Amino acid sequence: QANLTPISQMSLFTSQYPRTNGMVDFVLDKEEVTSTTLPEILKIYGYFNAAFSSAPEFNSNVILKKTGTPLMTGNFFSQHFDVYKNNETKRRDLPQNAIDWITKNTDKRFFLWIPIGTVHWPYAANVPEDMRSRFDPKNYASFFMDYGGIPESEKGTLSHSALARIFRGDYYLDFKPVHHLTKKDNEFIIARYDAGIYYTDEFIGRLMDTLEKNRLIDNTIIILHSIHGEDLGEHGYYQHYDLYDTEVKNALIIKFPENRFNGRRVSDQVQGIDVVPTLLEYLGIPRHHNFQGRNLMPLLTENLSLKESEQVTYITRTPLWEFMLGRWLLEIFSEDRNADMFTPKEKSKKYGALLNRRFGVYPDTSESPYDIGLRTPSWKLILRKNKALQEEVSWWGFISNKQIIREEIELYDLKADPYEKRNVAAKHPDVVDSLKNDLQRWDDTIEKHRSKPVTSGAERMVIPYP
Repeated sequence: QANLTPISQMSLFTSQYPRTNGMVDFVLDKEEVTSTTLPEILKIYGYFNAAFSSAPEFNSNVILKKTGTPLMTGNFFSQHFDVYKNNETKRRDLPQNAIDWITKNTDKRFFLWIPIGTVHWPYAANVPEDMRSRFDPKNYASFFMDYGGIPESEKGTLSHSALARIFRGDYYLDFKPVHHLTKKDNEFIIARYDAGIYYTDEFIGRLMDTLEKNRLIDNTIIILHSIHGEDLGEHGYYQHYDLYDTEVKNALIIKFPENRFNGRRVSDQVQGIDVVPTLLEYLGIPRHHNFQGRNLMPLLTENLSLKESEQVTYITRTPLWEFMLGRWLLEIFSEDRNADMFTPKEKSKKYGALLNRRFGVYPDTSESPYDIGLRTPSWKLILRKNKALQEEVSWWGFISNKQIIREEIELYDLKADPYEKRNVAAKHPDVVDSLKNDLQRWDDTIEKHRSKPVTSGAERMVIPYP
């Protein structure tokens, strides 16, 4: 439902779109997200809830400026869990303690949530040395081992500090391109990303082995899903920045007890908000009346197929990069450790003022503008509800010293152009009108019933996650 981790995950847990459940940002007061969650429901029905995470997005810091009280995204996700553990010393490593916990708790009726942050940037940073270079291109002298403009502690890793300097094939320092990525540079980035996938895959294998050895495999439902994807240069950057399929389209795998439905492939398009209604239907637990997702069990039990008009998914993009991360890199990272970004002074003053308009310290009654998208099996429509924001305060515009122009409407023919490289809105006005009307009807409904922000008058300051 979104391109950002906690926002997408909360949509899955609540079976609600982000503006309905209130998780639309990394900066929230605890009272702003009050929707009923999957752990809360399972707790009522006698499940022991445990979570083991190596994704710091579920424990990001927020400081309430007036009181000095720390607030964590964990305050939203840890509720209704009996055990909630984060990898504090080695973030984005694998949550190995989850396997130990299973072995010691085979007598419990449990729900176990394991958010794994290992595939996230910095790519392969915590993958063992012998595995990290497994997919590297041969005879490659990595530019990324010696790039400039980032802290010594991050040298040799594909950290966000490095990846955020790449735009449309160029690596930028001091607002100028200093290196054009070669084919092998790109292969190296993807190889390190793949190493994280490989390492994670091995962990999932050990997790499955543990369930099998402890005779839990035949009475356990296992759901493998991805919170978001990653653009690996397809749109000129290496991030999960936007609403393209590279960043929001994911696979969903469910293993039912006793291998029921084994090998069944459902090709219909579904949404993240459909996962919880489907799970509760299988468990015989009533769905909550506020759910916005559908139960997918009939697609399995009755071999039903959805009409194309029923296979519509709606996506929201919160402009985190324009507001939070851009300001962080500009004011904290750049000023303290990366002086090249603060020259020339005129540019830093201009962008510092623009970025300061909204983030950093700001009234909690303000709301983030956002982009929205609609996807059918054949088409993707993106509506830039605040395209001026990205043109005026774009991170890519900042590092490249170029004006970034965005189209208000983007339409992609997914069958002819699966990587969404060619905007064909002008060629298909009838498709645009039809999909835009659908998207705006959905948007109006969501706005009408959106979660109301807290209006206590407090101010908050963001401390981004590493």
